[in-house]
Amino acid sequence: MADTESKENDIDVIVEKEDASETLIEGPIVRPPNPADLPLGPYFQFITTDLEKMQWIGSVLVCRHIGFDGPKIEFTADVKIDYDRDILYEDLFGMCAYRINLYIEIPPGEGEEKITWKTDWGHSSSNDAFYISRYNQKWRSGFFFIEWI
Repeated sequence: MADTESKENDIDVIVEKEDASETLIEGPIVRPPNPADLPLGPYFQFITTDLEKMQWIGSVLVCRHIGFDGPKIEFTADVKIDYDRDILYEDLFGMCAYRINLYIEIPPGEGEEKITWKTDWGHSSSNDAFYISRYNQKWRSGFFFIEWI
């Protein structure tokens, strides 16, 4: 009986504190958030490797204000690269989100394969490279770097 009374008193104390609390806000809250001024991305994601098809599979996410056309992106490498593009969201807080699905041939041997990319935003461009592991490499993933021009 004493345990029950103690628990009920604890609940009453919590309720009293919730009723008495106030939220202090030190600035305006903007909902939804303001859209980004610049294009966002590319953001690369490693998904998996398909060793039957000898493919490194990943995706790229880029976002652009809905008032602009989607960016042009191209990939260059010594191996075969297939990709397709679709729109994930046509209007996400004023941004259009594009996904590029990447299918890159995994070459035989050890070491890494360099994949260069260039994104043309219309008013500027960004380019750099990322690396995928060859077939006999122990670890398969990807690394990338961005350089704005």
